[in-house]
Amino acid sequence: MKTFLTLLLLIPSLSWGLTFKDGKQVDDKETVFQIEGSFDWKIDCGVDEGEISKEGNLWTFKAGKNQCTGEKWYTGEELRIHDANMAKIRTEIRTVKEFSPKINNTFKFESFIKINSTDREPIKIFQIHDRRADCAPPLMIVLNQWNRLSWWSDYAIKNKNSEFPDCEEVLFNQGKTTIYRNGKEFKLTLNIKFDGKGNFDTEVFLDDKLEISGRYEIPKDGKKKRCKMKKNTNSLVCKDERVNYLRSKKFIFKHGIYSNNSTDTIMESQWSFKEIK
Repeated sequence: MKTFLTLLLLIPSLSWGLTFKDGKQVDDKETVFQIEGSFDWKIDCGVDEGEISKEGNLWTFKAGKNQCTGEKWYTGEELRIHDANMAKIRTEIRTVKEFSPKINNTFKFESFIKINSTDREPIKIFQIHDRRADCAPPLMIVLNQWNRLSWWSDYAIKNKNSEFPDCEEVLFNQGKTTIYRNGKEFKLTLNIKFDGKGNFDTEVFLDDKLEISGRYEIPKDGKKKRCKMKKNTNSLVCKDERVNYLRSKKFIFKHGIYSNNSTDTIMESQWSFKEIK
């Protein structure tokens, strides 16, 4: 009996699981993971059974159906179109804490990652998000269709004719090293330094070698030549317009897999995330 009780006490420490009912995780949005040496994290949007699991320090993210919707911003046909165009795969965790754009610290994310997939669809691995609608967030680290690491980023611009912003791509930096999707391990390291004004510099290392780097910095508002396609034509019309950039009110960090079309991806990640003051 003593041996049996000892085993019962040991089992929870060996692995971690989620509680599900009818294929859905119970209260998954409220489940908080206390990560040693890091902030508290939680599942972003929701997951189905088995899509996220953890054993020891090893996290496994599978290609689960996206459970985020645009109901906060869209209704009716707009909601249907928006949701149809959203990423089909989203299995992510995010920091519970929301960080002020006035932070003036450096963060370090480091992970030993293995990816298994039979397709070459882009997979978002790590993000700095400000909960903007539609536009790409300030930082997305992506394993792209050429099997290279890249940084995607947009500015969000106030649209006087809509409550939804216009999007302006500002960064697409791509590395040169091929990453294989056959389960071969690679080390990903991000050094992210905020300047206290909502801007940040990021260095991305692959197996301890600098792969890509860049800076996200919000421009000053003012007049700028902007070009748009004339409705129902192939003509591009350019004119000077006053541009008002939307500033981030908060930041969150996200890790996992996020993709428009990849359906069979499995990512294993042993990661750490620290704030260096």
